Amino acid sequence: MSFMKNQTKKIIFKIFHRLALRASENKAVILNFHRVSHQSETEFDDSMSALEFREKMRFLKQHFNVISLSELIERAESQSIEPLTVAITIDDGYQDGYDVIYPILKELELSATYFIATEGLQAGCLWNDQITGAFENTKVNRLAGFLDLAEFDLTIAKDKAKAHAAVQKKCKFMPLEQRSAAIETLQKILQVDVNKQIFLTKAQIKELHANGMLIGAHTHRHPILALEQDANSHFEILESKNNLEAILHDKVDIFAYPNGKEGQDFSQAHVDMLEEIGFNSAVMTTWGHVTPKTNKLMLPRFTPWDSDVTKFAIRLCNFFRK
Repeated sequence: MSFMKNQTKKIIFKIFHRLALRASENKAVILNFHRVSHQSETEFDDSMSALEFREKMRFLKQHFNVISLSELIERAESQSIEPLTVAITIDDGYQDGYDVIYPILKELELSATYFIATEGLQAGCLWNDQITGAFENTKVNRLAGFLDLAEFDLTIAKDKAKAHAAVQKKCKFMPLEQRSAAIETLQKILQVDVNKQIFLTKAQIKELHANGMLIGAHTHRHPILALEQDANSHFEILESKNNLEAILHDKVDIFAYPNGKEGQDFSQAHVDMLEEIGFNSAVMTTWGHVTPKTNKLMLPRFTPWDSDVTKFAIRLCNFFRK
């Protein structure tokens, strides 16, 4: 039965691939990935498996035109995007970007763009990892009334996971100072103060850059820019650029908006800031294609969510046709 299903999926993919080939001239897709690991370490780990990532990269290399993001932008400007063109991006700057993702990309001779939130280089992790670390290491049995959320029994794995997700969601959409205060309070309640060391090092960033990976800025502390005062947003954007340029001794002129939904997470004011600071291009998480008419400071991205590689490819082909 599974053999028949697999054969059916392959046939469907071939049909969608042919249709996408015809519909994708001067149209490209930027793919967005985050964490990839050899195995899940905790119940809070939502990383893609290394096996799944390798299979997707292999499939992309075999059936699509995979190019660097910088080349994609150049081709859009010259109106010469080839059919089924995709570029790969990796957000945030975690250690698995070097330990797991980079070897797979090298093996398959593919390039990617790494967008790095530079606070992680100093702290070893980002704000969400502080929350995860607190839940992973706490011995406290209950969490009640925190951020006006429900009461959670932390001795029950399912409730602990719900508490973790609820706190993450609540803190994500807070201004930076409010978020920092909330996390400090959570750590006191859960009697844990842990910073996980799970971020790229400066030496690894240099190596990635020296071996054909593009490095882009992703703010310093990964705020939702729309929630910050303009001065704070400007600092966050410029600080990440300056930090990365100091490491690379090279220009960093590409950016990824944190969370990245147009109109929700950033506004035209932030697009203007990027241009004023010296960025040439920037990516969102709003879905869409890159065409010669696309604003380079508002490049859309899309990633099919299917773990099954053939379904992933079918959905990507179908997106090219839209």
